[in-house]
Amino acid sequence: MARGPGLVHPPDVGAALGLLSGTEAAPADARYRARLAPLVDRVREDPAAAWSVDALARAVHFSPYHFHRVFTAVMGETAGVFVRRLRLERATQLMRAAPERELGRIAVEAGFGSASDFARTFRRHYGMAPSGWDRREPLVFRASADDAAGAKPYHLQEMVEADRGPTPQPRVEEIPARTVAFLRLRMPFREGVLERGYADFRGWLQARGVPEPHGELWGMSWDDVEVTPPEQIRYDFACPVPADTPEGDGVRVRPMPALRAVAAHARGDLPRVARVWHHLYHHWLPRSRYEPDNLPAFERYRHWPDALTWDDWDLDCCIPVVGLR
Repeated sequence: MARGPGLVHPPDVGAALGLLSGTEAAPADARYRARLAPLVDRVREDPAAAWSVDALARAVHFSPYHFHRVFTAVMGETAGVFVRRLRLERATQLMRAAPERELGRIAVEAGFGSASDFARTFRRHYGMAPSGWDRREPLVFRASADDAAGAKPYHLQEMVEADRGPTPQPRVEEIPARTVAFLRLRMPFREGVLERGYADFRGWLQARGVPEPHGELWGMSWDDVEVTPPEQIRYDFACPVPADTPEGDGVRVRPMPALRAVAAHARGDLPRVARVWHHLYHHWLPRSRYEPDNLPAFERYRHWPDALTWDDWDLDCCIPVVGLR
């Protein structure tokens, strides 16, 4: 399915209000790198630990909603590739230091799930089975297609590269507290799920007399499609409603806190939207005085999706932020 906002990502609350100046402090790349540097040491010291994305994010006090993208933007590889690389490094160190040690034991000590998992990873990196390596000889890294793909900032990198539009101009906004209604969709990338969910949500709003929320319809992705199994991905359509609006038909009503967000306008096809998200995560954030808040990102529609068709977008890409700690 090659359409729908969730394919490009994001999530949470929105309304265009008081703009801040949005001026950036001195480049913060060094601060982001310094914040992530201890993580390298911790994984290197204990590569066999259960380094899930959440565990990695907690280790450096980053929001788990945004950690994967921030890590990739700063480090140049995904968190999964990073952990696998350090586990492989540990395994080769053990192979050199203890040539008599069984490969299966080395695999477990280095954090691989099995000897076969270790053998596959070793072969992808070095072009040979671990049993075929003369441990007195140097290893020559051979990047594979899998590793190259894993190191891309996005699974939609091709879309980002295809876009030739202008560089986005992000701005920082203060978004007030609201009461919102939302409809949660499961497995939103299955054919027709987003379109049907949107139609159901719009029908629910109209039946309750909620006017079309111009500029206040949001698409909220709670999960990172790079690291979450497709069957566990959640996506919400949401918009502000009166506080006394009753729930029903799968739609829930909840208060949303006030927040600060960086927003950038995206108008056009999916490559344009992908390019805007890429710019926010890979260029603006690391050079700003902000970091992602512990809230999901969100798309704020300037027009209802069916007003433009599902292949042409007019929305703001928004990331909740807090001051860099």
